[in-house]
Amino acid sequence: FVRHEAKKRGLNPEKIGFTGCSAGGHLTLWTALKLPSEKVAGAVSISGIADPEVDYPSHPGMYRGLFGAETVTKDMRDTMSVMKLIRPHGPRILLTHATHDKVVPIATAKSFFAAYRAAGNDIDFFEYPNDIQPGLTGHCIWIPGSKPHRLIPRLEREIARFMRKH
Repeated sequence: FVRHEAKKRGLNPEKIGFTGCSAGGHLTLWTALKLPSEKVAGAVSISGIADPEVDYPSHPGMYRGLFGAETVTKDMRDTMSVMKLIRPHGPRILLTHATHDKVVPIATAKSFFAAYRAAGNDIDFFEYPNDIQPGLTGHCIWIPGSKPHRLIPRLEREIARFMRKH
């Protein structure tokens, strides 16, 4: 679908970029890592669940609901883990995360970053403090009160830098 739509809009359907936040950041990583690297221009995960093993202790109820099970095993979490998809020559990735994200612990991004880089891949990590703008809540990515939502300027600049670079 994405390739078809890109072609209709005059974009290169052979090289697609992906961006998502939170669960969408997780899906961004999943999609980018499942496709052949040469088909992916880059991927930006904004506060994404990059390592479910690190996230699980903070949100066991979410995982029980997701799997519809009272007990969520490591094997079950592995089915959704992008960590197992890491391979050499993966696509370029930018992870962004607030130091004290109130929804997804930054440790998930740090774990993925270390593993992806250890595999020899091109990855950038933009960590920023929560106090860069007053009133930030949740993932600490939106300008408070903006309608429609707008990313905080420093985050927008970092994503634009990554996109221009790649």
